[in-house]
Order: sequence, then C-alpha cells, then structure tokens
Amino acid sequence: MLKGFGERIKQLRKDRNLTLVKLSKTSKISASTLSRMERGRMVGTLESHQRLCKALGITLSELYQGLDDPHHKVTVKRARDPADVCRHNDKAVQRILTTGFLQKKIFPSLIEIAPGGKTTLEQAKPDVEKFCYVLSGRVRCSIGKEFHELKAGDSIYFNSGQAHQIENSGANSAKVLCVAVPLAL
Repeated sequence: MLKGFGERIKQLRKDRNLTLVKLSKTSKISASTLSRMERGRMVGTLESHQRLCKALGITLSELYQGLDDPHHKVTVKRARDPADVCRHNDKAVQRILTTGFLQKKIFPSLIEIAPGGKTTLEQAKPDVEKFCYVLSGRVRCSIGKEFHELKAGDSIYFNSGQAHQIENSGANSAKVLCVAVPLAL
C-alpha cells in the first residue's frame, strides 16, 4: 500500500474544512470507502483518485506528492484531531499520540489512570522494549515479579516481554507517557 496515502487524503480534506460526508457527495465516493482510505485500510482505484482530485481541486501529482519519497517521514497530529483510544477499563484510558501508528516503528501513547485504577495486564513479544515517563501523579509499575513506585518526573525502561501493569497508587489522576519499540500489536 502507499504509505501515508490515507493521511494525505485526510489532511487535504481537513485543510479544505470538508467532512467525510461532504467529500463523499462531491467526489461520488461513499463515506465508508473514504474512511477506509483515510485509515489506510484500502488504497482505492485510479478512478477514485481522479474523483478525489476533482473534488479537492488538485492534480494527481499533487495527491501523490511526497508519497514515493522514503525520507518523507514527517507526520503531525494536532490536538484537535481525534485520537485512537484504547480503554483498559473504566479507570484507565490509553490515547495513541500519532497518526498511522500501524506504519510506525515506535508506538507512543498517553495513559491516563484515575485514582484506584490500573491498566490491564500486558505482555508483548520478548524483543519489544517499553519506556514510560510519569507526567503527573504516582504510579506503581509491576514488571514480572518486581514492583517500582514512580512519581512525576520518574521514568522506567524495560523489556515488555514480561507481564506488566501500571497502577495509580496516588490520590489524584496519573498521566504516563509510554513508548514501545518496535510496535507490537
């Protein structure tokens, strides 16, 4: 698939303040197909690309610009962009901090844990490493048979092939920035 193609379509649509429904009507491509294209689930046909270009007021060259450049790896996720969210439970939520994360080599996320809450017990492949940095609050990280108490400003780096879990051990909400390398879903 064309890496970044869906993100390109989404950015062009948003730059023009178009909703999926409006772009669907103008391009005569179903909103569900456009959504799958934007999420990288499908690429579409040359005909659909031509219709997109007409609806967006650009050429095919402009649509494909930068997609074949292996060094073009810059993606921007704005605060206003909806985030992919993974709910561990009613007290722990993980927000993915980048777009197109399935095509990335790292997996950055923000975990927010309410008092008394904890993430689900996780265990990745043995070669996956994880870095966690506590932005606010207090947490207890269980890694294998070890326990580590961390507060704002503390960090921990470990092999996430071991069973691990993060629990809010404080009285206030906790926020933890996590990065896993390589991505392992």
